[in-house]
Amino acid sequence: MNILELEKNIIVYKNIIKNPESIIKSINLEKEWSSWYTFGEITQLKINEKRFVNFPSIDEWTLHVKEDSSLLDVENEIINAYYSCTSDYVTRTNIKLDNWFFFAPQICRYFDNAGVDKDAGLAMNFHTDFQKENKDEPGKQHMITCNIYLNDNYDGGEIVFKIFNEDSTYSQISYKPEAGDIVIFPSTEPYYHGVNTSSNGLKYFVRSFWYKYFEGTEEWHNNKEKYGEDVWFKMEQERKAIERKDGRYHKNY
Repeated sequence: MNILELEKNIIVYKNIIKNPESIIKSINLEKEWSSWYTFGEITQLKINEKRFVNFPSIDEWTLHVKEDSSLLDVENEIINAYYSCTSDYVTRTNIKLDNWFFFAPQICRYFDNAGVDKDAGLAMNFHTDFQKENKDEPGKQHMITCNIYLNDNYDGGEIVFKIFNEDSTYSQISYKPEAGDIVIFPSTEPYYHGVNTSSNGLKYFVRSFWYKYFEGTEEWHNNKEKYGEDVWFKMEQERKAIERKDGRYHKNY
C-alpha cells in the first residue's frame, strides 16, 4: 500500500480504487438518489449491519459479505477496499474498541457551490463524526471515519482538519483527495474536520465508519425509567434538535 500520513492518525491510502469512473457510472445507472441536506444527494449500499466482538479477521469479513449476494460488483469493490484499508489502519494506530459495529456505507455527491457557509467557502462545518449530542444514549457511536473518493475533476472540495490542543490552539491541514484515494482518521476529538466548497463538477465520495455499540450511561437509563420511555424519548429529541441547531459542536473559529 502507498500511504501518506498527513498527521498522526490521519492517513491517506493512495490509488486504492483503480477504476473509480466505473463506480460512478454504475451507481448512477443502478441506484436511486435522495436529498442530502444542503449538500447534494446520497444513496445507500444495501448490506446488512454487523457487530463483531473484535476487529474481524478476513475470514469473518468475507463470510459477512457473502451473506449479501445482491451487491453490485462495484459495491463489493467499495466494501473490500474499506475493509483492507481500515484493517491496516487499525493495526498501524493500535486502536482498540470494546466492540465493533459495521453499517452500510453511503455514496454522496456534492452539488456545485453547495453547503452551509458560502461566504466562508465551507460546504461542511468543522465537526467530529462522533455525535456528541448522542454520547449518553445507547446505540452505535462513530469511532473511525473512512472516506473513499471517486473523482477529482472539480475545483475546491478539500478536506480540512483542525487538530485541537488542550489550550484550544490547533494545527490545520488541508488535503485535496485524488480519485481512488481513501482517507481514514478518528471520528472523535480532537480531530475536527470540515470540507471546502466544490465547484465546476459534481464531487463523489463514499462515507463509511467503524462504530462501537454503546450500552448507554446509567444516568440516561435512570431518566428513561423516571420519565417513562415515550416522554424521555421526546425530551431527548427536543434537546438534541436544539444542540444540533445552535452549532455548539462546530469549531469554525
